Amino acid sequence: MVKRPRREYLDHHQGGIRHNSEHKVRQKKDNNTFKLMFFYSFLLFLIGVVFIIYINQYVQVSRLNFQVEKLEEQRDKLKTEKAYLQLEISSLKSLRRIEKIAKDDLGMAEPDEINYIIVEEPQDKKNKDINLAENKDKEIKTVKKKGIKDRIFAWFNNISQVQAGTLD
Repeated sequence: MVKRPRREYLDHHQGGIRHNSEHKVRQKKDNNTFKLMFFYSFLLFLIGVVFIIYINQYVQVSRLNFQVEKLEEQRDKLKTEKAYLQLEISSLKSLRRIEKIAKDDLGMAEPDEINYIIVEEPQDKKNKDINLAENKDKEIKTVKKKGIKDRIFAWFNNISQVQAGTLD
């Protein structure tokens, strides 16, 4: 029986070296091609993701702008309604309207003559008022003898004192 050499052995010894080196070069090229295809695919995927994110952001901004416009319209309607209600309130508060309702609906009439009732003060109160006025005159005279600082202080005290019935 004759032994046949293996194919690898023959390729290696009978010019197979060149064939193996070509095979390795071809394998490296295939490997590099695969890496480039993977890189370009990944790059394309990233560009697609960025594009989708950009479109999503644009849609959200557009949606928010639409909501802002809607709210501004609602605010304008509310402002108009507020102005209308304020006008209605002022017309309801008008004295002419109240007078008309009093005369027509309630049967009221304007008085023909106006009567004033004068109430005299008791003598004790008149004496108190006179004494109070005299005391003020004395205070004013004593203030003239004092310095400028005391005068200003006394003036502020007189301003801050209010008698009943003096404010309307």
